[in-house]
Amino acid sequence: MMMPYEMNSQCLYQKEQEEIRRDMREIEKTRVKAEITENIRTQAQEVRHQNKEYADERKRGQYETIELTLSGEIRVITKNLSVPTIPREITNMKKPHGKIFQRMDNPNESVFCLESSVGERSIKVYFKADEIGNGTYVLKRLSAQGISIWAKTVKAKKYAVQMLEMLILDAPVYQVADSAGWIKTGEGSFSFVEENCITWEYLMEVVK
Repeated sequence: MMMPYEMNSQCLYQKEQEEIRRDMREIEKTRVKAEITENIRTQAQEVRHQNKEYADERKRGQYETIELTLSGEIRVITKNLSVPTIPREITNMKKPHGKIFQRMDNPNESVFCLESSVGERSIKVYFKADEIGNGTYVLKRLSAQGISIWAKTVKAKKYAVQMLEMLILDAPVYQVADSAGWIKTGEGSFSFVEENCITWEYLMEVVK
């Protein structure tokens, strides 16, 4: 038969053991909860990383291209999008076409002439061929003739250069003499250049 103090000691021991087991259960629950939370956070990070990689890859595959419609409108369209896109008009210029004037005495030198209409006006804009890749230069010369590119400046420069590059591909080439008067041709004969003809001297004035 247990003495009263022995019974009290056993009760205290059982109570302590129960508290220890309860504490252990709480610790385990906290650990499991933390582990689950960490797993969720890690998975979310992985999903975000994969989504970013996918988005970056998709953006790298996208590009804008300039096109000239049969009705003479300049439009830009974004390719390789996940949804269909509608081409957008980007300029008030209509029916553009170009000519390349090549210096007879030095074929490496040339001037590009853009011909188009803005409203009721017919317009000619001349560009130094070696400056056509310079968006600031191209945009400035277009603006001086009332031709607008409907985009923010960085995009407008890009569109303007792409537009000229597209037109140059189909532009006919004309050789021009340095000045009016008698000139010697490649065959050793002579030809007379009229005063009203386009000359290299004239082109150097209009591209200033």
